[in-house]
Amino acid sequence: MRVLVAAVAVGLYSVGCLSLGMILLHVFRVNRAGGISVSASGYLGSAFAVGQGILGVAWQSITVMGFFTPGVVAALLATLLFVVCGSAGRLRRVVGSAWGAASVLRREGIGWCAIVVFLTVLTAAIICLTSYPPMEDAEAFYLSLPRLFASTHRFSMLPGYTEFCQIGLGSEMHAAVYYSLVTPLYDEFAAELAAKLNVIPAIGAMCVLLWALTSRVGGGRRAQVLAVAMILSSSMIWMIVLLSKSDLYPALLGMAAIYWLVLAGELKDRLALAMTGLLTGLAVSGKVSYLVVMGPMLAMAIVWQVWSGLKIRGATSIGASALSLARCYGVLGLWTLLGVAPLVIKNTLVFGQPLAPLVLVGAQPNPWLHQTWFTPATTRWIAATYPLALIYGKYPMQAGTLSPLWLAFAPMILLTSWRKEWRHRDSVLLAWAAVLGLLVWVILEPSVIAPRYYMPAVMGLIPIVAIAAEKAIRARERKILCIAVIVSTIVVLAIDVGRIARNGWRGFSYLRTTPTDWGREDPVWAALNALNRMAGPGERVYLASYWSLQMRTDLIQCALGEHELDELKGTKDDPARLIARLRGLGVRYIVQDTLTHADVIPTWDRLRELSSAPKISRQAFGPNDRMVLYTLLPEGEADRQHVQCREVEKGIWSVGGGSGGSREMRRK
Repeated sequence: MRVLVAAVAVGLYSVGCLSLGMILLHVFRVNRAGGISVSASGYLGSAFAVGQGILGVAWQSITVMGFFTPGVVAALLATLLFVVCGSAGRLRRVVGSAWGAASVLRREGIGWCAIVVFLTVLTAAIICLTSYPPMEDAEAFYLSLPRLFASTHRFSMLPGYTEFCQIGLGSEMHAAVYYSLVTPLYDEFAAELAAKLNVIPAIGAMCVLLWALTSRVGGGRRAQVLAVAMILSSSMIWMIVLLSKSDLYPALLGMAAIYWLVLAGELKDRLALAMTGLLTGLAVSGKVSYLVVMGPMLAMAIVWQVWSGLKIRGATSIGASALSLARCYGVLGLWTLLGVAPLVIKNTLVFGQPLAPLVLVGAQPNPWLHQTWFTPATTRWIAATYPLALIYGKYPMQAGTLSPLWLAFAPMILLTSWRKEWRHRDSVLLAWAAVLGLLVWVILEPSVIAPRYYMPAVMGLIPIVAIAAEKAIRARERKILCIAVIVSTIVVLAIDVGRIARNGWRGFSYLRTTPTDWGREDPVWAALNALNRMAGPGERVYLASYWSLQMRTDLIQCALGEHELDELKGTKDDPARLIARLRGLGVRYIVQDTLTHADVIPTWDRLRELSSAPKISRQAFGPNDRMVLYTLLPEGEADRQHVQCREVEKGIWSVGGGSGGSREMRRK
């Protein structure tokens, strides 16, 4: 029943996103653009992307203002769904047109239809991955923060992640919507399932946009099918689904921006560039690292298009070129700033840092913006083995790779002739722009190999390879080559289905049990569930762990803040001082992950030396005592004078009082 509730919620929400996108495209007069009409698939994919992007930043703004209540969320969504009734006819026509364009694929033969069947099976397998239990970053941030927003109805800080909250949170806000609406209507478990399932429509929109983009740059039906096969068989897609990360939302916006960029020149430049800029701004807000790759990609594409247009019109003067470039960059820049504006406003109001997270005024730079994952020797090896590192690299934290189909079909570029049309072919332009973006990333961040950080550049490499494979098949007219392409595609898709299925049993097991029962298998769940059972409302916790998704939201709000944690630094070697300080802060429980925070809590033997056993108790969970829960038992009347956490509004808890200091929670 929970799965059905989650599916219905995601369906309604996705229709709302599409409805908002159609309204915005209508405002942009996309459906009445001169020159050419946008393809049906391009229109649908763009509408969903821009609707989801705008709705995400709208939720973020509402949260900052402190109005993220179920009533406000439901009213806005109901309004969007009401609009659908008025535009149902147009939506039905567009969907029918897109379906009709795709259905002609059956004329290509049984082999290509077989690929479509395997793509359908692979899609179903990816959907099943959303049942996988939250893990790693999802437990720490991607689901925990939206859950906190929904509980407090406002922008509340997650302990240990204050600086990280400076990123654009439009992607995470979609999950917050489900926690806000589904939890009171059914339960929190169904809300969690819906939050994870919501990524599937985004993947569908990515495939639709890639289908439209491949056609736009010269590909036929076979190239379009191969392009979709390459994106769905890339483990960088389904690994993000498995890990419940939010990276695919900005990736969708980045792909939509690329689609609109290649339309420049045939549609009115201002329209295409405005859409490109808005989508780029929203994408960069959701994933700051996209700035590194999308900046060079857009700059090169515009130079190419302006130069080609002037050559065609016979205007080759430097002045004409500079004026055209300035006009294009101006329009693109203004609309990009508009897309980034919600992030600037949010960081100004919440943190007093309008240029965060890139530039912090009067504060130390964010260390997570400049990461070094590997040793210099390993980093040099990674940089020297591109693009193989994108396909066969299995490095820690890489979180998936590009499809091996891309590497298998790339040599077919050599079998086609591009000499006569390379200057004007959009597929070549897109490929070179993607290569430039990827090259800039390798130069600036060679140690970070995860494609999710620069996915627009990776996806920009797909259309030219798919088109080359299609051209090679048609030009050579050799059945053996066609059969080889079909068979290799089916084999790769089948292998991916098998790899995903190996994770499926764990997801189905998670669905069959309650989150409480799941704690019997996972030490993180076991420790935090035990804390929930033991702790009273508003009791303070020292969270020496990254994970907080399973904690009650009152305990999250009452956990030690970052300033209090700074006070504890250097106390590990003095257990008596540490325990005294924790008691002064009103802490009753300590949750420690010995795998990640072994150096912040003294050993149990040293803790027992400073006091008798009844005053400090210990519970361990998992192999090698992975998770440890300490309880500081009360010492009598003195404990009442310590810092306390009280509920100041329904669902809102604030820390203060006592001689140990105070901390007022951010309530925006």
